[in-house]
Amino acid sequence: TISAQATVEMDLTGAHEAYVFHLDNVVPANDGDRLELQVSVDAGVTFLSGASDYRSQHKGAESEETLTAYQVAFTAGTEMVISRQAGASTTGVGNGTNESLSGFVTVHNAKQTVNDVLVTFEIVYLKGEAGFGPAQGKLNGHRGAGGLIANLDEVDAVLFQFSTGNLSAGRISLYGVAAA
Repeated sequence: TISAQATVEMDLTGAHEAYVFHLDNVVPANDGDRLELQVSVDAGVTFLSGASDYRSQHKGAESEETLTAYQVAFTAGTEMVISRQAGASTTGVGNGTNESLSGFVTVHNAKQTVNDVLVTFEIVYLKGEAGFGPAQGKLNGHRGAGGLIANLDEVDAVLFQFSTGNLSAGRISLYGVAAA
């Protein structure tokens, strides 16, 4: 359960094939922040944040009274972007009444050391823009994928953070998926 914290860090030291995070009504302290993810290869002592450690891509739609589809790829960066639309005046999750982010983020290949660690996500959130819709925000839903592209070590911890401020409220639950 999130309560005004800068980051949420979760341990991935189990022997699972994949790790699934369920994000439930996650709210940023700052309106319009984007949700980001970083990984650790040293049990959470440090999280990889080099200038070209991650890459991600998004495909989805946002809605006011009409539906606007978009597709965007983010070049290498210091974090994997989970909630963002390129070219928007507001690029992230709103923190007003009834605004939050929910969805699933899955880390694949966390225990291997040969291939890139891949991440997929499917989320929905309201962006903090006044004057649109009954909740005064734009509904934004998308799927995306990303990868840790600069390091082939076993991933053993994950960090969620917003781009400029704290995680204000919500819950992130972790599930391990074992081989059958």
